[in-house]
Amino acid sequence: MGILGTPDLAHGVVLALEAETTGHEVIGLGPDEPLDLGAFARDLAAAAGLGTVDVVLPVSAPSYTTSNARARELLGFEPRLSRDDLIRLAVAARAERLAAARR
Repeated sequence: MGILGTPDLAHGVVLALEAETTGHEVIGLGPDEPLDLGAFARDLAAAAGLGTVDVVLPVSAPSYTTSNARARELLGFEPRLSRDDLIRLAVAARAERLAAARR
């Protein structure tokens, strides 16, 4: 469901701290689905009423895949926020900052 926003990351860390484990385990906290950052940035800008500038990255731009399968298995971790949730929260935070600056 989620793409892993800060609240999801914090939740995963809390789960790890509270887990009853008897050793050390390296786990990743990642999204459940791939994310096109360019499309996400355009959608976020549009929702916030901002413009965008297209940037062409070199062919060698990094691409990677993450998995929270181990975090799900060991901790019961699941990202809770959707892509649309993150956009909504970011737009609301921006609006709050702008309103505070006007006061």
